[in-house]
Amino acid sequence: MKYSLLNHVLYLPGRTTQTADPDFHLLAFGPTQRYTRATNEWTQGSDLSSFHGGTRELFVDCKEFIVYVGSYRPCHSCLRK
Repeated sequence: MKYSLLNHVLYLPGRTTQTADPDFHLLAFGPTQRYTRATNEWTQGSDLSSFHGGTRELFVDCKEFIVYVGSYRPCHSCLRK
């Protein structure tokens, strides 16, 4: 399988926030349903689900710059304590 940098980069403009929990430095959020115009239907699903597992290089907005903040391992739920 050929390595692709884009498969290892995560940039979600306006969709990350810092947390007070030291175990979870950043929280990414997004829609939990998808709309299909052709069928006029909403279905369960998230565009973030494809990032579950593996490690991603995370970039975030910081004023007028895009900043690299490190390697992150996305998780499905932050309630695993």
